[in-house]
Amino acid sequence: MGNSSITATLFRDVLGNLAIFFMILVLLILPLVNDPTKADDEPPPGLIQFVACWPDDADVDVDVWSLAPGDDPVGFKRRDGKVWTLVRDDLGLKFGDSDNCEVVIARSTPAGEYVVNLHAYSARPVEWPVAVQFTAIIRSNSYTQTIRKGVVNLRSVGDEKTAVRFRIDAAGKLVGGSVGDVFSSMQR
Repeated sequence: MGNSSITATLFRDVLGNLAIFFMILVLLILPLVNDPTKADDEPPPGLIQFVACWPDDADVDVDVWSLAPGDDPVGFKRRDGKVWTLVRDDLGLKFGDSDNCEVVIARSTPAGEYVVNLHAYSARPVEWPVAVQFTAIIRSNSYTQTIRKGVVNLRSVGDEKTAVRFRIDAAGKLVGGSVGDVFSSMQR
């Protein structure tokens, strides 16, 4: 037997051993991979999302303030509460972003009344009123429902208006007939 046949045999043995090693590795890792088709035993808590946007050329700082049952208002001064979190705080055009939007989300949906207000915090020279479009959505594993969509016209600096007010039941669902916009101030 020549040297080249020994080298070829050793090469095949090393490749065979590597193939066996990788197969064993795959078999050990497979049970650790999460099965995406497997449904969770428990649905995640509900989620409410509120998005408010105003014209890109309106150099105004509009703030979203949200209130959940048994909590204090959440806004730029207090970004997190027991339920609501201010995800995006837009400060207007002077800070260089291209879109004027604020976003708050609720990490859970305890039963009770929810209120979301819009507040014209500050403005550089701007033509009033500023039309702020908003969408409030509730989501769970089984459904997504628009709570309310609309436009709120803020008329001057300091103007505060309730965009949406609604109730959630103990099952985390929107209470029929509870959606409205009766004003409740959060500016203290």
